[in-house]
Amino acid sequence: MLHTIKLIKFQNVILFTFILFIFSNSNLFADTPDYTPATLTGDMTSLTESQTPANRDRTTVGIAEKVTCSIGSCTWEDKDCDESGTQIVYDTIGNRIWSCYPAGTVNPTAGTNESNDAIFTAPMYPFRSTTVWVYVYDSALYHDDASYISKGIDFEIIAPNSITATFSNDVLHLWDDWESGPKYLAAASQYIVTIEPASVSFYNAYFQENFGEGDSDTWPDGSTWYGPTGTIGPTCPVNYANELVDMQASPFYNSDVKLYTGSEYQDFYPTFSIPYDYYNEYYGWIQFGTMMGCRSYYKENRTTIVGVDSECGGAQGPFQGD
Repeated sequence: MLHTIKLIKFQNVILFTFILFIFSNSNLFADTPDYTPATLTGDMTSLTESQTPANRDRTTVGIAEKVTCSIGSCTWEDKDCDESGTQIVYDTIGNRIWSCYPAGTVNPTAGTNESNDAIFTAPMYPFRSTTVWVYVYDSALYHDDASYISKGIDFEIIAPNSITATFSNDVLHLWDDWESGPKYLAAASQYIVTIEPASVSFYNAYFQENFGEGDSDTWPDGSTWYGPTGTIGPTCPVNYANELVDMQASPFYNSDVKLYTGSEYQDFYPTFSIPYDYYNEYYGWIQFGTMMGCRSYYKENRTTIVGVDSECGGAQGPFQGD
């Protein structure tokens, strides 16, 4: 019996000693600091500056388009050790280094910053794939094995490939209505010109009309009719929906002279090309589409119509000469 009592007391001593050991070394069973790599959940997101098209998270953009790329820093977690190596601490997010490669620019540029957002500007030329990157570091207050976390988005950059025009309105009252003397031909109408494709926005690109030496034709009286020459632009006129307003106008012509062959009056329908270029920062001006301007000068009533492709304004005139 005595031996049994001594054994029980001995076991109690062992149990008590073990309990003390557990309490004094509780970190053995706690979440022991182990230099856990940092995490930043969620992908990088993007939002186009242009509000048209409606899908502003698209990754196919037009030349020179601007896109805001973002990360959600609130999902950052970095479990580290303190200097003693015995306590768990949580390191805060540090520098965010933004870059893009191999085409385009990003702001802020690579360097020390704490911005969760960067504005990517697409190059002024088409490019199959370029990537916006962010390298996210911790604050470096503690020691760990994770130097950074990277996030990225791939973008495709496309260039304009065609152009269309839609009649908008006639521009009236530029000249005085005819009362006496020679009847003058003239007209002016506005058109909405749209740069295609509509799947991206070209609001930040540069365009010009490039007529070169221009087209010509022969009036019924045998004199030469000349279309526009040279260039109009460069400009950056399109809105988010790739639209600009273009005015087609015919100057004054004396119908009593120009439409008369010497024996009779005739109608006259000259046409001319309207080539459009976009600016490519490596190759200069690149032609991407051509419309046809048309003029209709009618002997009857001496009216004039100006048009683009199959779109035509109303008949205007005749007008009083200067």
